[in-house]
Amino acid sequence: MIDPGEYYVSDQDVVISTLLGSCISACLYDPVHRVVGMNHFLISKEDQDKDSPVCDIDPGKYGICAMESLIDEMLITGAQRKNLHAKIFGGGSMFKPFEECSYTYCVGNVNGIFIRKFLRESGICLVSEDLGGNTGRVIRFHSENFTVYVKKMRKNAGF
Repeated sequence: MIDPGEYYVSDQDVVISTLLGSCISACLYDPVHRVVGMNHFLISKEDQDKDSPVCDIDPGKYGICAMESLIDEMLITGAQRKNLHAKIFGGGSMFKPFEECSYTYCVGNVNGIFIRKFLRESGICLVSEDLGGNTGRVIRFHSENFTVYVKKMRKNAGF
């Protein structure tokens, strides 16, 4: 189980899991070299000062740093950037109805916009996503076949 601000990379058969609310988890994999990785970031950094050195201070917290760290570790482990595929999860609105997020600020919505844009600009193939909504999620990423199982959590379920 990875916690907020963490990531995990492996070239072995593993199951990586995390619990998400408004945070995002990117499950990346290279099907050719069989390297997988998952991160869990809290905020996109879209609303932060672009020149602030957040990656030096708290790298796993911010989307840009979390994505770069995950990709770098995957490349070190044997993946090739051209082979990377992504499945993305999270970005729920935990404190107001998700429908309100189109016209007001919601962390989860901003995180979802960030991760789609990051993947598009990085040339990483987005295979699937489960973003938004009003519930948390537990996800389990299986390296054997790159499947991600999602369990949606009811509000007030007592995380």
